[in-house]
Amino acid sequence: AKRGGVIDYVDASRIVLKVNEDELMPGEAGIDIYSLTKYTRSNQNTCINQRPCVMLGEPVMAGDVLADGPSTDLGELALGQNMRVAFMPWNGYNFEDSILVNERVVQEDRLTTIHIQELACISRDTKLGPEEITADIPNVGEAALSKLDESGIVYVGAEVKGGDILVGKVTPKGETQLTPEEKLLRAIFGEKASDVKDSSLRVPNGVYGTVVDVQVFTRDGV
Repeated sequence: AKRGGVIDYVDASRIVLKVNEDELMPGEAGIDIYSLTKYTRSNQNTCINQRPCVMLGEPVMAGDVLADGPSTDLGELALGQNMRVAFMPWNGYNFEDSILVNERVVQEDRLTTIHIQELACISRDTKLGPEEITADIPNVGEAALSKLDESGIVYVGAEVKGGDILVGKVTPKGETQLTPEEKLLRAIFGEKASDVKDSSLRVPNGVYGTVVDVQVFTRDGV
């Protein structure tokens, strides 16, 4: 805290402090607002998240800790976990250099870390025409499109796993001699299936998590 006072409001993303009257400057509103960093990606793809450690109505002094960061607990450095390690035979389960782990370590996610991965999808102009961001993707069922909005972009808060579509994109392709299978698809799905191909952005295999932010950029004049 920059100044002393009483916590007037607190939630996961903001702390409002009502400053003591004796610390106010003439004409000041007497309110300090602290915005917390939520689920921000670091340069190493780790998660930077701040958590409030004060309660509503709690008095604080200048210099007191208001929120914890990714590596602190109540203002003190807190890295890693305190684990008890033993080198011992255990009914043969450590045969061939195996490791035996306590079940509670897994259940409580004691060694689990959160990473934030940034994935980008670019729509370019090709020789056959511009690529299009859309939810109308040929040969893709409704279940695969359930996490996309009307424009074909995944919504914030969606839980995704490997292979799920994040951004629906189609790319024009040239006309070629159709095989019997392609003729069948053309008869079922119409012209869309033959004119464009699916080039959507998908979640990499082995990755699962929650979408925390979506940003859309366009060129000036487009």
